[in-house]
Amino acid sequence: MTYSVQNTDGSRTINVAASQVNSSFSVALVGRNVSGYGQYFVQNSIRHLENFASTSAPSDSVLLTGQIWYDKNESVMRVYDGSGWQRMSTTVSATAPTGGVASGTTYYSTVDDKLKIHNGSGFVEASYAGKVSNEYTSDSAIGSPTKYGTRLRNMYIADDTGAYRAVLALMYVSDGTGTAGFTNGETIMAIFSDHASFDVHTTTAARVEGLGDVAIYAELNDTTDGIGTKIKPGMNLRKKYAGTAVALANVATFADKANAIYVSGSTYNANTIFRSGSTALIPDTTDSVTIGNVDQRFSTLFIDTIQIGDASSNAAQYIKKAGANVVLDIGESAAPIDNLYVTSISLANGGGISGLNVESFGTSSEPIDTAFISNVASGTFHLTSAGLYGNIVNSGGTTVLNPADGVVAQETTAQTLTNKTLGTVLAANNSQNIGNSGTKFGTVFSSVFDGTQAELTGTSNIAIINGTSATFTGNVGATYFNGIATQAQYADMAEIYSSDVEYAPGTVVKIGGEKEITQTLEHADVESFGVISSNPAYLMNSEANGQPVALAGRVPVKVIGKISKGERLVSSDVPGVAWGVAEEDVDIKAIIGRSLEDKEDGDEGVIEAVIGVK
Repeated sequence: MTYSVQNTDGSRTINVAASQVNSSFSVALVGRNVSGYGQYFVQNSIRHLENFASTSAPSDSVLLTGQIWYDKNESVMRVYDGSGWQRMSTTVSATAPTGGVASGTTYYSTVDDKLKIHNGSGFVEASYAGKVSNEYTSDSAIGSPTKYGTRLRNMYIADDTGAYRAVLALMYVSDGTGTAGFTNGETIMAIFSDHASFDVHTTTAARVEGLGDVAIYAELNDTTDGIGTKIKPGMNLRKKYAGTAVALANVATFADKANAIYVSGSTYNANTIFRSGSTALIPDTTDSVTIGNVDQRFSTLFIDTIQIGDASSNAAQYIKKAGANVVLDIGESAAPIDNLYVTSISLANGGGISGLNVESFGTSSEPIDTAFISNVASGTFHLTSAGLYGNIVNSGGTTVLNPADGVVAQETTAQTLTNKTLGTVLAANNSQNIGNSGTKFGTVFSSVFDGTQAELTGTSNIAIINGTSATFTGNVGATYFNGIATQAQYADMAEIYSSDVEYAPGTVVKIGGEKEITQTLEHADVESFGVISSNPAYLMNSEANGQPVALAGRVPVKVIGKISKGERLVSSDVPGVAWGVAEEDVDIKAIIGRSLEDKEDGDEGVIEAVIGVK
């Protein structure tokens, strides 16, 4: 019996006769009662899995729209669209596919690693986007420009060895005739390169994406109007376009222009920076050159010499490098500087100023602030300050003042130094004398002598007159001290003893342990010796290593339990802690002092006590 099968949309019906196999398709349609039908089913399964893989398209008498075939020639999947077998994936190959291609067909070229697409007449790079911008004139409508504008294109330029270097080309595209080899009148305006400098090959054509190989080496080797014979890192500009120079004045070759700053136009007198052939910024008679501005400054300028003025005249001034040093010469004897205003001069490594020439004498109203005076013959000069690294001399070489002399007033009448800072820079281990044994200052009035040490040699006296009260820090040392009275801020007398461990102030100690003293450990220890002091008023044995032990006076003491004012204190069984007892309950030798305040709670705490009183 014959049966019929239909495709999904019912547009086709196939009749399969009994005991027959219909071979209209790549899969076998098996009729009823066909001997060995299992083989046909297995074959059909294999063909489904391999998508009818073959080097040739299915030759079925009937082809179905949507039917799939794997093309083993190009290793791509194809689908039948009702008229032909179209690719379902991109071909990866060194050569462009030739069979079954149409507009939109893509393939990936392994030669230049580019994705390409068929535009109806051939394969072009899929990344090429055509015009980057469109310029238009007043007589052309937007959208239909008369000029095309600019394009950025990948370019491969052959160097002098024949190897290609990838660069980026900025092109101007007009509707006229441009450089030979370009289809739309392209003209190279700039080349951007990330390579080290290389020479352009004189005969090998360059490769331009979207254009293929084009003979633009003539333009690249044009040192008058084109890019030039050498491509350098960064931007390489075209030298001339449409009759307008884009060049640098007074620089003859492109090799010099490549690392310069370009100024377009016909005048190059102003604002031109030269790389070679000249060593300065040269304006004309009316223009000036400004490097940076008030708000935008260069952080660092690396320059061997800055010259101000004509090198042939006496007015030439220099800031120049001399070996490892930088030398600053401002003015000459025949051409002095009228005014020099300096807020401060800072010199590294403790260096000094070798000289400042001052051409006029100072007066009381116009003092000279300098370390070097020239042409001092007579009269008076005034120094507002002088920090000397060398002598002050006159033009004849005679020393007027040197650091050993200090500040000298060369008048016969008494002079007063008031409201000034007297400072002298001294080398290590040097000393400074104010006056000498023969010439003394009559009176020195000072609010403060500030320093780390004051030393009186020989038999000396210090008198402090009309003193009221002051706070002093530091030490006063003397072989013998004789006075009417002394006072101290703190209230105990202590002596330094070495302890087995470092104890906190207020700890009760006794003689014993690994060193001289240790903390007490038992009740009413008759060996109790004293209390660790925090700020002794008088300290004996002060140069020894150890801790101050208060032997008499008022000190804080660590105690435990309730204590009444005046109660006697002895050591407790708590290490280093005292407690109160009645006099009749303890050996008098165990009493370390008496409480100066009440303590109401039974916890451990600190109270004021007087030590050495029984």
